[in-house]
Amino acid sequence: MLKLKLCDLLFDIKIKYKCTLDLIKDYVVTTEDEADFTVEVTKEDLTLAAKKEPAFPIPYHESLCLYRKICALVISHNAFMMHSSVVVHDGVAYVFTAKSGTGKTTHSMLWLKNFPGSFIINGDKPIFRLIDGEFYIYGTPWCGKEGYNKNTRAKVGALCFIERAKENSILPMAGRDVLTKIFDQLYIPEKKDGMEKLLTLLDSFLKSVPAYKLSCNISDEAAILAERTMNKKG
Repeated sequence: MLKLKLCDLLFDIKIKYKCTLDLIKDYVVTTEDEADFTVEVTKEDLTLAAKKEPAFPIPYHESLCLYRKICALVISHNAFMMHSSVVVHDGVAYVFTAKSGTGKTTHSMLWLKNFPGSFIINGDKPIFRLIDGEFYIYGTPWCGKEGYNKNTRAKVGALCFIERAKENSILPMAGRDVLTKIFDQLYIPEKKDGMEKLLTLLDSFLKSVPAYKLSCNISDEAAILAERTMNKKG
C-alpha cells in the first residue's frame, strides 16, 4: 500500500490506476509510521460511482471515491472539506466560496496579481482542521481543473461568499446567514455521528472565523477592497 499524508494525518491507501497516483504523487510519503487510517477503493465503489455518473471513466471515479472516503474519515479528527478557492496572503488563509461558475478562482487570481507573495493553497477542495483551538486549511491534490494547490497549511483568517455585481462592496455576515449558505459547499457525512461531529465543528468555525459577503466585478479594486476589509485595514 501507498502512504498518503493529508491534513497532518497518515493514510494507507490501495488504488489501481496510474492517473490516481499521478494526481496524489506530491502527497505520497515514505515512512514506517503507523497510518491513522486505511483506505481502499473497491470494485463495488467504482461500479456504484459509474452508475451514478456514467459519462466519466472509471479511473476518474477512483480518484473521487478515494477523496470521499478520506473526507468521511477525517471528520473524526476535527477535519472537514469545503468547496472553495483559498489564497494565502501574509501567512493567513482567505477562503472564497460560491456556486460553481461564480468566479472564485478568478477573484483569487486577482489577489495573486495585486499582492506579491500570495499563493493559492487549493483551488477547489481544501481540508479544514481544528487544532488546539485554531482552524487551519490544508492543500490537497483535489484542486480543480486549473490545478492550483500547495502541500502546506495556513491558519484561516476569514471566509468570504462571492456573488457577481457591477459595483464592488463587502459586508460582514451573521452566523445564522452563513449557516444557511455554507452547507451547499460542504462534504456532508452520510453517518449520523459524522454529521453530528460536523455540526459541532461548524459551530466552532463560525464563532472563530469572521465571514463576509463580497459583491464584486472582475477588477483589481475588488481584490483590494476585500483584502483591506478582511485584513482589518478598511
